[in-house]
This record gives sequence, C-alpha cells and structure tokens, in this order.
Amino acid sequence: MVAQQLSRPALLYLLASFSLCNALLSIYLPWWLLLVAAVCLVWRLFIFSGRTSFPAAWLRVVLVVLSGAALLAQFGFVLSVDIFVALLLLGFSLKLLEIYQNKDAQFLLYLAVFVLMTAFLFSQSVGYAVLVFWAVALVLASLVAVQSDAVVLQRDVWHPLRRGVWLFLMALPVMLFLFVVMPRLPPLWSMPLKTQQAKTGMSDSMRFGDVASLAKSSDIAFRASFPHEVPERKSLYWYGLFLDHFDGEQWSESCKHCTTSIPNITDQKAQKSFPYQVVLEPSGQPWVYLLKPSAIGDGRMKIKPDGIIRYVDNVRERRMYEARLLFSERLVSLSAAERDQYLSLPSTGNEAARKLASQWRQGVTSDAAVIKNALDFYHASFHYTLQPPILKDDRVDDFLFNTRSGFCEHFAGSFVFLMRAAGIPARVAMGYMGGEIDSKNGFVVVRQYDAHAWAEVWLPSSGWRRIDPTAAVAPERIDLGFEGAYASNPLFAGGENVFGSRQFSLLNRLRLEMDRLDYVWSRWVLGYDNERQSAFLKKMGLLSPLRVAVWSVVGVGLMFVGVCIFLYWREQRSNKEHPATRHYRRLCDAYARKGVARLAMETPVQYASRIRAAGLPYAEQFERLSAEYYEWMYNNEIKEKKNLMISFGKDCYFLCFLLFIGK
Repeated sequence: MVAQQLSRPALLYLLASFSLCNALLSIYLPWWLLLVAAVCLVWRLFIFSGRTSFPAAWLRVVLVVLSGAALLAQFGFVLSVDIFVALLLLGFSLKLLEIYQNKDAQFLLYLAVFVLMTAFLFSQSVGYAVLVFWAVALVLASLVAVQSDAVVLQRDVWHPLRRGVWLFLMALPVMLFLFVVMPRLPPLWSMPLKTQQAKTGMSDSMRFGDVASLAKSSDIAFRASFPHEVPERKSLYWYGLFLDHFDGEQWSESCKHCTTSIPNITDQKAQKSFPYQVVLEPSGQPWVYLLKPSAIGDGRMKIKPDGIIRYVDNVRERRMYEARLLFSERLVSLSAAERDQYLSLPSTGNEAARKLASQWRQGVTSDAAVIKNALDFYHASFHYTLQPPILKDDRVDDFLFNTRSGFCEHFAGSFVFLMRAAGIPARVAMGYMGGEIDSKNGFVVVRQYDAHAWAEVWLPSSGWRRIDPTAAVAPERIDLGFEGAYASNPLFAGGENVFGSRQFSLLNRLRLEMDRLDYVWSRWVLGYDNERQSAFLKKMGLLSPLRVAVWSVVGVGLMFVGVCIFLYWREQRSNKEHPATRHYRRLCDAYARKGVARLAMETPVQYASRIRAAGLPYAEQFERLSAEYYEWMYNNEIKEKKNLMISFGKDCYFLCFLLFIGK
C-alpha cells in the first residue's frame, strides 16, 4: 500500500470501529479501560483537528508503564484470561495515538478483529453475537475506506459500509461450512474468568437468609423446553442439591464428592416418560437442575448416592442437557447408616424446637400426622417476608417462637429440624421453583429470584416425599410463582428486574420471544459439540475425510461459479444502454453514413455544431435534439421526467427516417 495520510472519511470509519470494539468489551472489564479508550479517542480527534500533535516517544513510554501498573493493581499476580484481554484492549487503545498513515490504520483494524474474537469469552448470547457481527462488518467497511481513494469517499461516504456488509455476507457461507465440518475444539470461554467468579447462584450450603439474597436478582439461571406440554407450575420443582448435615448454624452436604457414574438413559426409556431440554447458564458450580423423577444419560455428569446429579467439572460456559421426566419413581429403602444420617442433629441447642417435636410425636403413631401438625403450625403462626429479620444464636428456636417471619429457607430448614427431632428422616432440598412459562412455545425461563428451598421426608410406605412448608405459609408463592406474587414489591421496582416490562403485553411478548431465540441459539449453535457434529455428519454421510474433501471442493466450486455468474449479470446490467442513449446513438450512426462521424471525446453539442458546419440536412433539428440529450445527461430533474424521453425517442426515430429517405 502506498504510504499516505488517512483521509477524513477513512478516519471516521476507523474511529467508529474503535469505539464499538471498546464498547462491547467495556461492560465486562474494569471501567478505567473505557476511560483510557475515551481519552485516546478524544486525543486522536484533537490531532486530526490540528489542536495538538502526536505524543512524543518519552510520553508513549510513560503511558505504557502507567498502563502496566494499572493492570497489576487491578489483577495482581494471578494469571487469568481477563488480564490478557485487558492487556490486548489497552494496547489496542494506545495504538490509536500512533495512527497516521493508511498502513498504520490497516494494522489497527486487523488488531480489532482479534479484539472482537475475545468478546465471546464473556458472553455468547444471540443478541451479543449480532452486535459482534455488526462490529466485524464495520471493521471490514473501515478497511475498505482506508484503501479507497479520498475523492471516491467524498463523493459517496456510504460506499465502504455497503461494501463491508457485502463482504461479510459473502463470507457467511464459508463460515457456516467451517462451523459444520471443522473438528469441535474446547471453547476458550470454558477457561476460568475472574469476572465470572462472583456469579455463582446456588451455594453448597444454606444459612438462614441465603436464598433471600438471590431473590433480588433477575439473572437467568437456566431455560427449559418441553416438546409436548409444559407441566403445571406447582409441579416445577427443579432439584439441584440435598443438604443433610446441620451444625446449628447452616445446612450443608455431608459428602460433597461422593459420586459414581450415572446409569444409561436407555435403561429408563421403557417407562412412560416425556423428554425436556435444559440450557444452563454459567455459574462456576457443577450443579444440574432436574425435575424429579428424571432419567438422564450424559458422560459429563456423575450421580451422588442421594440421587442428585451434577457435572464432573464446574460450569463456566453455557451447557445443554436432555432428560426424560418419568411418571413413576422407584421406591427406595434406607439403610441403617442412611437413616442415622437423615436423623442426625447437634447434641445441644434449639431445645424448644426439640420439645415441640416431641409433643407432636407423643400419642401419635403415624408420621403423616406429625407432618400435618407441623404444617398446621406454620399455616397458623408464620409470615412470609422478603426481608427476614436477623436471628440469634439458637436460630431455629428464635425463628419458630420469636420472629416467625422468614423466607423459604427458614421454613425448610426449621421444618427438617422438627421432623428429625420427631424421629422422621428428612433433608433440605435446594433448587428453583416454577419459572416464567410460555405455554405457546413450550418454554420456561427460570431466574435467580425463582430460587427455592423445600423439604423431603422419608416415609416407609412411599419413600422420599416432597413437603414444602412455604406452601402452608404463602400458597401464592407456589401457585402464582415468585414474579406473579411479588412483582409489585418495592424491592423489585428498580431497573435490574424485568417485572416492569410485563405490564405491557407487547413488550412482554417481545421479551419472551427473545428469550426463546436465545435458547434456540444456545441449543443449536453453542450446543453443537462433538457428539452432535458426529450425528449430523453421519446423517449426511460425511464421516469419511474423503467425502468431506469432495463435498468441500464441490461446494466451494459451486459458490465460485455462482459468484462469477452474479458478477457477470451485474456487469451486463450496469452496461445496459439506456433507451435515450440508444435512440441518439442510432441518429449519430445515420449522420456517420452521411460522412461525418462523431469523435470519441466529442460532446453532443460539439458534434451537432460540426454537422451544421458540414451543411448536412436537418442540422437544426439535430442540434435541438443534441441540446436536449446533453441537458438530460447532466440534469437529474430532467432525467426523472420519463415523458420527456418518450417524445425525444419519437423525434429521433422520425429524423432517422427522414435521413434514410433523403439517401
């Protein structure tokens, strides 16, 4: 490329690409990186306007040193993907202060492509992908602008943008082909990101008040799709964890790492069931959420002795899994060790709760009667609140006999304590309850505020049975869902939650469709792993490398032929002669046969003057027609008047006829 200064339109395209690249990444990286980019942008505009000059060498060194110190202060000595992305973005911003010639701008735009690649480390949603694709098209447009002549850009400033979008669309078939046939490598976004460490959702332990804090977040936990029909809301209990150990302050798992291989899903297909799919958002935890009872076969998962299924590794990217909801559950029996595990309580503490459970047990032989007494107790005396008060040392006693106001984990934790004190094996279940149901599309969106805790008790006649004491206190939480029951609560009046848009049916419908589109994107694009690729290629008969090569050559050849045909058609269309030009050319050919041919560089008016000077017949009429044709060529207002050209064509035909008769 010839070294030359950037033109004004090319610089504007370059700065637009620079701004969009920084904007897409700034929401996931430290705020001061966006400030650095803004300072570099303003500085470059001042350079362009002549108000200042490019930074000196010593100043560039100082900027680099200060930037390195800021990165060290932000991330420390812990290596993560975030620090390398931040370093790349920082170099991308500072490089703007060195852009002067076209070759420098071209280098910066190549660097912009790598910056956009890193955007998918932080988000892979369909909306974010569309923004990144638009940014790629803008970078291509900037490359076109950098390599275009300044005069051309001044005449048509939108030409680079049209060309960039066209180049992006031309590359889409190649991108789709490579996406389908290229080996599926582990995604870079599966690597740990420091910015994702705080987004964990559920924890492996539960203190009174933990789930209440999740209720203030509207972040999506997962999406589920039911091909046939969505179950009714009150049965949508998404199991994630069982907590079986209580130390007086919190509930936790007694064995966090006890897992074995899960049984094959084909073992359960003989039972009556129907399938459903779940797309899980990254949480940094291995939790898997399933309806109970469900069968699942996935080599990436393990099963715990209590029946809870989880991933072998932590979920740091969107994952999709398929399960089958069974209509019957196998009755299990408890061993002596398991019974002791689900009856264990601290040796001391919460004496009032123990005494109450003992009173319920006295004179009652049925476990079901004890459970009924407990539910009646909760229904008569307790209040459901989103801001539970702080509990004192004996937390169960303080909640049951003093505050009597709490969230779902207060009811579930205290209920399990009472059941164990009464001699009934019990455990705390944690997960999500309900979700936003789109019955039209068989789709459910489960958010963090749908987090829920409930209890399971073991009865000799029926095995593990779900008991939700929250339903006895606040049945609207179960029947209407969290969003239906508490959308008007002042805690959710802020912009973080989505309750506001639900007041408008059109906005709510649009939001649901976007959620469903994001689910489809996650399932068919992000979920296109090795297993799905092998199944698709096998179905298409492309598992053989030779067949893939042959189809690749054929596909590329057909695309090349198609592009050639299109370019030829466009060239022919652009070269198609206008009727007015065709009429005037035939008239010129008629005078050429009279001995005066039109020269290549001669205007219509000059040619008509030579015809008149040569004394040829009908020179005055030809001079008038030449003046009309000349005016039509360079006057857009006349060019749009088609009636004028119809009369012009008739006059040309008539004059040609007169010249022919004169011959």
